Amino acid sequence: MNKALPILCLIYALSLGLRADDQVPAARYARLNALCADPASPVKYDKTTHLYSVSYDKMVNGQRIACSYPLYFDPFSGAPLPADHDLFYDVDQTLFKKVSTKLNGVKTLAAVRKILGKPDLAYGENQAITGELIYNSMSDTTSVIVQKPLQADVLEVYVIGKPKTK
Repeated sequence: MNKALPILCLIYALSLGLRADDQVPAARYARLNALCADPASPVKYDKTTHLYSVSYDKMVNGQRIACSYPLYFDPFSGAPLPADHDLFYDVDQTLFKKVSTKLNGVKTLAAVRKILGKPDLAYGENQAITGELIYNSMSDTTSVIVQKPLQADVLEVYVIGKPKTK
């Protein structure tokens, strides 16, 4: 069998993700699991998150970055794979509105620190950003990430749901 064909099918069928559920017969995804077992295959299964994904490398400013994209459909049958939409908490909308209002028009990470206080984590410059501040303790279910891109005069603010622990 031509190994390129399943990979092309995988690329076509990429999307959100799936959970390997005990109620789903293993034989149903035998071909997908066979791809995961092949060390040369880009298809991987993460036992921690219960997601199948396609892994690939991307070059950014001469540096190789490991990336992955979760699968939504079985690439061999086209059938939707069982999805687990409960991997992350929903974003705390009150916190989202509060952060959006407070950071409206703010252009520096120093100003963010004055407004939101000391971050739980802070990272310096890399190939894409001048810095990043992460606030995990503002909410039990939501994290706030603020980044300052190298080539921009604005901040990027992400308010995301935290991963659920099982």
